[in-house]
Amino acid sequence: MVHIALHFMKKYGDVVIKTSLLDGGYTTKDHFYQIVDELSSKPDWKWPNINSVDKEIQYTAESFDSFEYPSYEAFYTKEATSYSDWNLHKETASKDYVKEVDGKVKLIVDAEVAGAVIKSMAFSPINEIYSQLGDNILLLVATLPQEFTIINDRLLEDVKSHSNMGVRWVEDATHMMHWDQTEVVVKEIRNYFK
Repeated sequence: MVHIALHFMKKYGDVVIKTSLLDGGYTTKDHFYQIVDELSSKPDWKWPNINSVDKEIQYTAESFDSFEYPSYEAFYTKEATSYSDWNLHKETASKDYVKEVDGKVKLIVDAEVAGAVIKSMAFSPINEIYSQLGDNILLLVATLPQEFTIINDRLLEDVKSHSNMGVRWVEDATHMMHWDQTEVVVKEIRNYFK
């Protein structure tokens, strides 16, 4: 998890040459909740008003609990609809984040673990250590879903004003950018680590 990687860099930055982050870790929960609360009052905003730790944990738990498929084949079929270039590699990789429980395919991480991650991000805000991270970090940020761009723009204001982190947008990519734009992500990382 990116949030943990940044805390690792704070503590052991002298042994880290460079780090590339894929669409995460820069979210400061209080700021995120404030932005979402403002946006939820707009008539065209279609996402729920997740404006607190408790609401995010509840929303995440409901999402995790509803993630259930009768078989791996059903899961793969649904996953394939999310990607224009679904292939055997993505099918194999997607199996890493699910497991079979009582004859159903579910997420490998349960809602309790996800809730603990949310709490850790809320109670150990990453923006408090930005200035201690150095300038050896490249953050790649997704542009999809498009509605989230306004959230990302505002969250990245903190990053740009309080850190030396490099920021690059990856067009036409979701949070799973390494699947959506594999060649672009690989090229960015290779260039950064030259």
